[in-house]
Amino acid sequence: MEPISRPELARPGEPDPETKRALKVLWTIGGAMVVALSVTYAIPQLAEYRPWIKGDPVPFAAFFSQKPLEAAAQAGISDELLAEAAAAAAEDPSGDDGESDGPPMGDAPPMEDEPLPSDGPPGDEPAEEPGDEPAGEPSDPPTPGKPEPGEPSAPVPPEPAPVPEPGEPAPKPEPASAPKPLPVGEAVNVSPDALAAEYKGITGELELTGNLKPFFAALDQTARREAGAVTRITHYGASEIGADGITSVVRRKLQAYFGSAGKGWVNVAPGWQWYKHKDVVYKTRGWSSRTVTSNDLNGKWGKARYGFGGVAGLGWGGGAEASYKVWADRLELFYLGYPKGGDVAVSVNGGPEEIFSTKADAETDLTKVFRGTPGAENTFVVKSKGGGTAHVYGVTLETDGPGVVYDCIQLIGTRASRYLNFNEEHLKRQTELRKPDLQVILYGGNELVDRDMALGPYEEKYEKVIRRMRAGALEGACIVMAPQDHGEVERGRVRTVPLLLKLIPIQRRIAEKAGCAFYDTLAAMGGEGTMGRWYNSKPRLAWGDYMHLTPAGDRVIGAMLYKALMKAYADYRAAQP
Repeated sequence: MEPISRPELARPGEPDPETKRALKVLWTIGGAMVVALSVTYAIPQLAEYRPWIKGDPVPFAAFFSQKPLEAAAQAGISDELLAEAAAAAAEDPSGDDGESDGPPMGDAPPMEDEPLPSDGPPGDEPAEEPGDEPAGEPSDPPTPGKPEPGEPSAPVPPEPAPVPEPGEPAPKPEPASAPKPLPVGEAVNVSPDALAAEYKGITGELELTGNLKPFFAALDQTARREAGAVTRITHYGASEIGADGITSVVRRKLQAYFGSAGKGWVNVAPGWQWYKHKDVVYKTRGWSSRTVTSNDLNGKWGKARYGFGGVAGLGWGGGAEASYKVWADRLELFYLGYPKGGDVAVSVNGGPEEIFSTKADAETDLTKVFRGTPGAENTFVVKSKGGGTAHVYGVTLETDGPGVVYDCIQLIGTRASRYLNFNEEHLKRQTELRKPDLQVILYGGNELVDRDMALGPYEEKYEKVIRRMRAGALEGACIVMAPQDHGEVERGRVRTVPLLLKLIPIQRRIAEKAGCAFYDTLAAMGGEGTMGRWYNSKPRLAWGDYMHLTPAGDRVIGAMLYKALMKAYADYRAAQP
């Protein structure tokens, strides 16, 4: 008789043999997976298969945390910057609804151009030069309701208020007044401790700050409250600064510390549907916009003279006007004087119009100053009055200081190369008339759609653009500000567009060659993958297109730049004898 087989029994406290065999298999599989995943970090070609990359949350961290990740850590920013975001979200919750996939603004196309009228009888239009119209493309067709050449235009009725679709929130009402600047004492405290409090929570410092000495010297004069000491800053960019979001944050913070000398530059004609400004109640109608992005003055009317803001407003008859309600008492109107220029009228606080002619013997960029009531809110109105075509650019809204002015030159949907459409001498002259102590140049975001862009030509062209923009302000300082993070979705995760990582070192080199400081916005935001984290943060800092920022995100970037400026200024002062 064969012996009866009995199953092997485990000793007390030990797993049975079947469990041992199962655990051995699991350990073998787990070890193989660890080895396989480790290989993806050792071989660059396998990078897309890595289970975790820089910027992702720590795997399984949420399972071992007694509370959710702090919002600041989730977004990758400091507590001080998170407080800025929370304040912005409380003021404007539209960016934190969790539903929108893109910004409310977007890169709107330029406003539809109106046909240019003649300055005299039919047939008296300025002669076009060869090559004015591209082959096969007709000139602007006549628009119904517009005057024939030589005829005055009828007044333009105000546009009706937009009616929201069912279920959509009603549009925000226009502000009745611009915010009143905060008072500043007789002297500004620029002690190390006072300045350190301003840049607490800084996440990224400016580089090449030795190039900012002219700007800091101007800021010193403003801080000492010297008579007429106005520090002017001009910030150029595309939709990143659209609607004066980031720029208004920096403006208000600098003015709260050093004093306000006014709003700064605002166009007469908007140029784009989403051309908006803060710190001024700006209304405009009836102007025919000509934008440097469309390049529709090149070789003909105005010879590529688009003005400091990149938009020329053409007005004839009495139908075009722009109004500015602002805490400033000095309006300076920038316009083109030329042989067939029309009349322009400016009124202050509803008073009598001062009418003047823009005619001149030759094409010349000119300005004219108008005064309001000092220390009060003033309303300035600029109108075209006929007698030719008024070719106006924009206005500056300032006081005599001391204080800071921060311009927002927003060219929506624009690449930096569009600045090469300017008449070079005209751009230089406009910049000379504006006299910025600091130019902040933020371009590169719209170039990121060209994933296969040739980097050599890009670097050559962008350096050329920077030098042209600088030509009229060589006594001042400049900052090349790299684009904010732009994300794309790959394998279910949001990663930084690879081209951006190539453009940043190029822009850093250009800044150094051009004698500018440099600001790495991506690094200050938290590095690669920021847009995914910012979209998921609370409050939400980025829209679902992973390119644009919510109002809270604008507040954070503006605060980042302000802290970087104040840190560099503190270092400058500490180095003074």
